[in-house]
Amino acid sequence: MIMKKIMIKLDDKQGKQIIARQIAKEVKLLKQSDPDRELKEEIEKASLLDLKKYLEGKESF
Repeated sequence: MIMKKIMIKLDDKQGKQIIARQIAKEVKLLKQSDPDRELKEEIEKASLLDLKKYLEGKESF
């Protein structure tokens, strides 16, 4: 679900900010909808690591 939204390749800074906000929103929604606290933390860590790699240009989706 997150990956599909990132399929659009945006090279400019504004595009990356839009993607960062979208991922942050999705992580927040996942955390609210899932009662399992450990899973929420893992989802958040994984998403933020992926986001960091993407924004640094080390990984593409």
